[in-house]
Amino acid sequence: MVFALVFTMFMPYSVTKASTEFETGKQTASLINYSTSYSGNLAEKNSSVWYCVDSVGYSAFYNFKLKNINIGNNEGISLNVYDSDGAKVGYAKAENSTETDNYGKMEKNQRYYIQAYSKFNCTGDYIFSIIPEDDALDSLTDASKISLSKYYYDSFRLGSDVDYFKFKTLSTTDYYRLTVKNINIGNNYSCFAQIFDSDGAEVTKLGVDSGKEWSTEDIKLGRNKLYTVKFTSYFSCVGDYKFVIKPVADAGSKKSQAVSVKLGKTYKYRINSTGDVDYYKFKLTKSGNYCFSSKDVDISGRNWDDLHMTVYNSSGKQVGTIITYKGKTTSKTHKNLKKGTYYVKISSPYEYSGTYTFRIKKK
Repeated sequence: MVFALVFTMFMPYSVTKASTEFETGKQTASLINYSTSYSGNLAEKNSSVWYCVDSVGYSAFYNFKLKNINIGNNEGISLNVYDSDGAKVGYAKAENSTETDNYGKMEKNQRYYIQAYSKFNCTGDYIFSIIPEDDALDSLTDASKISLSKYYYDSFRLGSDVDYFKFKTLSTTDYYRLTVKNINIGNNYSCFAQIFDSDGAEVTKLGVDSGKEWSTEDIKLGRNKLYTVKFTSYFSCVGDYKFVIKPVADAGSKKSQAVSVKLGKTYKYRINSTGDVDYYKFKLTKSGNYCFSSKDVDISGRNWDDLHMTVYNSSGKQVGTIITYKGKTTSKTHKNLKKGTYYVKISSPYEYSGTYTFRIKKK
């Protein structure tokens, strides 16, 4: 973030035709560098000083820091920004004895021209610099790469700002949670986040009020897949936000991904979203009677049979089912189980989500 006593938004303008003044200025423009301060002087009334700068290899926001040393009063010094065709794409100003931060966006690999002049034909001195902003990239193809479980902080510089981030899912986890904090952007749903798969299909979305931190429900994503997060200001507001994407602990969603469990130990997991199914496997080294128990801790149902625990042998034959109601614990003994590998499938028939526990022990 860049702070100043005076903040002037670098506002976009509609496209205009290249003028004779622009063509003349273009020929005399001095090439300047980023992050370097330049001193200038409007020596005569109706005079202009021209500069040019080449944008970097991606679309990005820039801070045009402009200091009016002693030129006139209101709008003593102004900057017009043009693209290479002479279309006016930005405007900035600074009053006498003030310094302003003026944010604008430049498209990648373009040359831009800057005209310094006084709107009211005043003379005097000024200082300015152009500083690239540390902003997320603004297109789907150029999305900024992020890591899971790490918090990121970013800003909307203009109401039209859009930020894209990309991440890759793990090979061992199916479920993820997106948490967004709207620090100071607008009001209701002013910070809007969407997750898209590699084909551009929306997976989930989340709108967050100013000053609030909200999370999505646990989202099922493909393993070892690329996804993109898009942030926009729903009402074209400016301000700051932060976010994190975290893997959610989950048992395997397929029999081939079953998590190994041990006899006599209690396990606690979640049904992470509607349609989630958890698979476990265990091995019996001796034939005999075994007790299966499950507890519906807080699955969001309506006191029905919200939790089903189904047991299968290695051939896929169903051995039995334990049905548990909300807030209850159910136990059932299966007799004469032969030694070998068995599988447990836990699901909610009404597609609710929530936490459960289970245990398998020898009787």
